[in-house]
Amino acid sequence: MKRTFVILICCGALGFAQEPAAGTSKDVKAVTAAAEKPKWLQKAIDVKYGDVGRITAILVGLAPGATNITGHSDLRVITIGTYDPEFVKLADEIVKRYDVARQSQPAKQWHNFDLVAYILVAGPQGTAGDALPADLEGVAKQLRSLFGYRDLKLLDTAWIRAIEHSSGAVSGSVAGLAEGSKVPSKYTMRFKSASVGAEEKGNVIYLSDFMFNYQLPYEAAMGTTSWVDLGFNTDLSIADSQKVVVGKSRTGNADQALILVLSARVVN
Repeated sequence: MKRTFVILICCGALGFAQEPAAGTSKDVKAVTAAAEKPKWLQKAIDVKYGDVGRITAILVGLAPGATNITGHSDLRVITIGTYDPEFVKLADEIVKRYDVARQSQPAKQWHNFDLVAYILVAGPQGTAGDALPADLEGVAKQLRSLFGYRDLKLLDTAWIRAIEHSSGAVSGSVAGLAEGSKVPSKYTMRFKSASVGAEEKGNVIYLSDFMFNYQLPYEAAMGTTSWVDLGFNTDLSIADSQKVVVGKSRTGNADQALILVLSARVVN
């Protein structure tokens, strides 16, 4: 009897040692599952210089599944939610690469220029007045050679200072164009727009829709004055500081002609 009791005790002890503790297997599985489940990562990346929308589009195109990317242009920040830590690193690199300050292009400086008009009257020897500045002598030689004028007189000088891509206009009056009239003639000079181009030999001033118009007075009935409109309209290109003859028209004197000479010069 004594031996049998000992054996039973041993067997009971053995059986008790082999029985698992309640809940141990479930706890191990829960810990393992928690360790294997990916962690949700969130990050906000500031954008200082770049276009938030464009950088966001790049990140969306590279993002793995189950990733949320939102660009906030007003706050200049991109928010990212993902399970992939490698994508967070990639997003940082992408933003650093494209979030750079762009070098601003220097604003194009528009040129100012002077446009000077010399209004001449030309005719046979002794009819115009033979009063011409020395700096117009080159033009005088050209007119004498082309048209046979022997006498040239400067009636007036008109000046316009303008800037590129703008219009310009000037008006005035001159006497001596209408024979026998004490009323001076009126003139208007204008252009719609201008630009300056750099050519091989220097600057060239381009005038779009240049117009020179003048009105000759004549005595009408009952002592009233009527007007005859004359002039010309054209596009012009004038080399810097060069004087060019741009128009020739009749006057109220059959022996004379009106000549318009232009000079243009870039001042800055």
